Amino acid sequence: MAAHRRKGHFSQPPRLGASTTVNHKAIDAGNGLPGSSSCGHRAAQRLHGYNRGLPTVCAIVVTFNRKDLAEACLDSLLAQTHPVDKIVVVDNGSTDGTGELLDRKYPQVARLNLKENMGGAGGMCSGVRWSHCNKFDWTWVMHDGIRLKPGCLESMLSFGGQADMIQVRTELPGSDNPVSSIAFEPTEQCDFQGTLIGAKVIDEAGLPDDRYFETIDDTSYGYIAAKKTRSILLNYVGMVQLAPNIAPTNRATLYLSVRNRFLNRDNLRKSGLAPHPASFFFETLGVFISKLGEASGMSGDKTAGARAAIDGLRDGIYKRFDRIPRL
Repeated sequence: MAAHRRKGHFSQPPRLGASTTVNHKAIDAGNGLPGSSSCGHRAAQRLHGYNRGLPTVCAIVVTFNRKDLAEACLDSLLAQTHPVDKIVVVDNGSTDGTGELLDRKYPQVARLNLKENMGGAGGMCSGVRWSHCNKFDWTWVMHDGIRLKPGCLESMLSFGGQADMIQVRTELPGSDNPVSSIAFEPTEQCDFQGTLIGAKVIDEAGLPDDRYFETIDDTSYGYIAAKKTRSILLNYVGMVQLAPNIAPTNRATLYLSVRNRFLNRDNLRKSGLAPHPASFFFETLGVFISKLGEASGMSGDKTAGARAAIDGLRDGIYKRFDRIPRL
């Protein structure tokens, strides 16, 4: 069900250009757990542009074989009323012509080409690591399935003095998208779709953990970050969702949905936020049973789906988190 992760480390952030190719450990910043955001400099040495009234922003777009969606997302980034200082596309090994599109239409956009598909979590970790090591004040993270409204970044930065992590609401197809009259509200939730992450968050909470591959990586990170820094949700609809944000049921999602609960518990423990043992046991048991039910409804090899959930349970119990599910 799972293949072992290859490891590789580089101590310095690479220079990114249109044709730059590096592996998934382009910058050695630890494993993404709290306290592992070192980039060869101290946080105290960071020269925050925000203190000078000039916040610097690096946008990270993670993509994999969704060229048309990546194009729409990049067009909306380039149309922001507050210009983005740097845009980095993290390509999880696309084979649909994404690279050619970037070369042809977006020469000003930097690329981080991963040699294998590391999932949304691996791509996000690589991009955030690069941004943080290059000392940007804010890292604006997103996958390729959204289109940003022109004033999105400007609206978020206007609250930069009141929060360390800022999110906006998403316009969903077929929804009336009601918005409260309150400007913003504290939140412990996080979605790596248009979230603006301040350097302080990464200093305090570490990097996103690439071992999740997919599934609850952003939820876990948002909860830990909210406990250590200030996290808010603006009551402003700043982006449009162009593609479903839920992966279809397959062996990989069945495996990860179970295994990642144990990885999440491990990360929470290391942050001093361990869940209650009984609650974790019963909630995880419920997830495992539900995934076995989903496997029985899969088309094709139902036994393979059930086996994937069982593998996820086994690997979670034995803390085998450095495995990449075969897609």
